[in-house]
Amino acid sequence: MSFRHLLLSTVAMLCVAYPLTSSAQTVIPLAGNDLASGEARIVDHPDGPDDLLIKVSGLPGNTLLAVFLTHSPITGALPAQFLGTFSTNPNGKGTLKLKTEVTNAFASANQSLADAQGIAEILAAGAVSAGANTIPLDWIRIYLAEATVLDTVFGPSDSVPGGLLAVTATAPIP
Repeated sequence: MSFRHLLLSTVAMLCVAYPLTSSAQTVIPLAGNDLASGEARIVDHPDGPDDLLIKVSGLPGNTLLAVFLTHSPITGALPAQFLGTFSTNPNGKGTLKLKTEVTNAFASANQSLADAQGIAEILAAGAVSAGANTIPLDWIRIYLAEATVLDTVFGPSDSVPGGLLAVTATAPIP
């Protein structure tokens, strides 16, 4: 058996043993105030980062926007994960394309491993994840990123929720 034949046979066996997984695509409408709208197109890749394409329109022209994955559709609610920024063109349209985990994104909410006195006991290997909790980040929210010091994404104070929401998903990421 030649080296080339052996190599081709090995590649053929690997392709049979590890078939490529298919990718599912989801489109989530985005809605905002007045004429602001758009869509988030997500291609879920089970074996790696997802593709996220966000398109918006009806927003003020030449405006910087900040994109977050969040746990809730409520403006300013946490936890949230910052994904990136993009700008609208003079006509109020903008596009952001990312390769990142979207469909299985989460925030860690691990319980403390310390006792009542604040001392962590010595535990077996893997104990760090014992009792771990996660919070799914399954909403897309897009904020105006050009804010004054008193008017921020998360609100001017702890008791006042954030404003500046440009568009948000009309449904959670499945």
